[in-house]
Amino acid sequence: MVVYVGVFAYNEEKIILKNLESILSQELSCIDDMRVFVVSSGSTDKTNELVSEVAKRDSRVVLIAQKERLGKASAINEFLNNVPGNAICVMVSADVVLANRDCLCKMLIPFQDEGVGMTASHPIPVDDRSRLIGRIVHVLWEMKHRVSLIYPKTGEMIAFRKVFNAMPEDILVDEAYIEWEIGRRGLKIVYVSDAIVNNKGPEGIGEFIRQRKRIYIGHKLLERKLGYRGSTFNISLLFRIVYEMARQRPADIWPLFVTVLLEAYSRLLGRIDLLLGRYDKLGRWEVIEGTKTF
Repeated sequence: MVVYVGVFAYNEEKIILKNLESILSQELSCIDDMRVFVVSSGSTDKTNELVSEVAKRDSRVVLIAQKERLGKASAINEFLNNVPGNAICVMVSADVVLANRDCLCKMLIPFQDEGVGMTASHPIPVDDRSRLIGRIVHVLWEMKHRVSLIYPKTGEMIAFRKVFNAMPEDILVDEAYIEWEIGRRGLKIVYVSDAIVNNKGPEGIGEFIRQRKRIYIGHKLLERKLGYRGSTFNISLLFRIVYEMARQRPADIWPLFVTVLLEAYSRLLGRIDLLLGRYDKLGRWEVIEGTKTF
């Protein structure tokens, strides 16, 4: 089996080397070979230069440099153009680091079952819990983890069978779109809770709200277009998770309360922006700088 890995970058000079090192150092006894395509969308920093240097040392790495920033869906389609039909694809956000050398194999093992069409990793943030924003970020991802144990929620790093050739370029939440593509073909989505990737949350409340708002906008647009709603938009499930976390971890009640309030406020702002049409239809969002470094 040859696995095709897509890394999608825009001005990631602070993290791209750690990202690629964590991918290229994976223990690959579960596969025959790996190809890594880094799609850099209009980067204006040293991202392209750094990736080119890695590609010179490791022939598995290929840089695809888009001259303009055309949105992530466009970058994903560039990647898919280089992948044969029905191959296993892995998509990795450029600002995450695979935590262990067996992370990729753990993501791929479920595909031994022909009924599995997609797997999802378990993101764990590296944010400082001693800061309020750090605790909020950890609470948010713990909520997502608990949701995924019931109904898999994908993101950060995913693997899937290439059962489609391209996605519409007005899709702003790519993982959710792939969930829909996999689900409508009757294939299963598996949450691999021990396939851990590390990410970094926003550095402040303002960044957190902007990030959560844009995610809300993307999901609501997907729901309008396809009628598909992700698991984190199941309000009754979210209330159940919040109740369980409050009961089991009393020390986190305060940051949990703040997280819920900020999420509700972000969704309200997102709803207003949707009504007023204040969003980029290709998803070229303002960069959240706090997420770009570890």
